[in-house]
Amino acid sequence: MSNSGQRLRKVFKQDALRCVRLLKQGIHQVAFTDEAREVLNKFMKTQYTQLEEKLKLIIVSTNITFLGKMNFAEPHDPANKETAEKLLKDLDILEDALIK
Repeated sequence: MSNSGQRLRKVFKQDALRCVRLLKQGIHQVAFTDEAREVLNKFMKTQYTQLEEKLKLIIVSTNITFLGKMNFAEPHDPANKETAEKLLKDLDILEDALIK
């Protein structure tokens, strides 16, 4: 495999950054929009390189944590704040890595 095969492709970066930003927006709003659902579902179904698939797994697991742990019925639930802080920290790190 060539050296370029080990780097993240531009299309993956764009797709991943869009998902990260939609997740961050959803966490801040304690909501999961139809747009976010569609974009993340498409992202999960798309095949990427082996390295990209590892990063995709981080995004997917963050999404699953977001959907599973956030109390959407009670947006001001104190547990939401704790979950949101951790998820946002993880997404910030991932976003920084994708931008570089």
